[in-house]
Amino acid sequence: MTDFIRGLVAGTVKVSPKVAWWPSHLRGLLRHLHATQVRTPEATIGVIEDLVKGAREWETLVPKPAKQGLMIEHVRLETALVDASRKNDEKMIDQIGRKLFDNATEIAAVMGIAVVEFPEEIFRRLLRDHVGLYAMSVRRKIEGSREANLKLEGNTLQLAAFTAEWF
Repeated sequence: MTDFIRGLVAGTVKVSPKVAWWPSHLRGLLRHLHATQVRTPEATIGVIEDLVKGAREWETLVPKPAKQGLMIEHVRLETALVDASRKNDEKMIDQIGRKLFDNATEIAAVMGIAVVEFPEEIFRRLLRDHVGLYAMSVRRKIEGSREANLKLEGNTLQLAAFTAEWF
């Protein structure tokens, strides 16, 4: 991995907001997951507020017809997934997971309508991969795994490059 890519994932290099959005989103999700582990309610609330703020920033990146608050819903579902996983509520985990996949499909569809020649299927696949890899990361973290999230980071970099090209 190059220094630039490491810096992009870590948030230590300066890049355009379009490129930085997905790595920032991933860092926020991982901060939220950590905050729920140490059981610091104030920290968890602050991280969720930061994630929602980031989701609102997404709205500034997408074309006007795509500004529908879907990324805010995406963030709320991702944080709810962590809560359900911490409670080991399999029924809720399944429901949230389905909603996350539906949300990813809807985000891609809205972008497909908003941007001429937008490769909706590629974006949908990247978003759905993001959701699946994040869910797997949540499960591993809760189970105590210290395994690196290399696939999730790789997906995040693909989403960053895609966003830079199409938004």
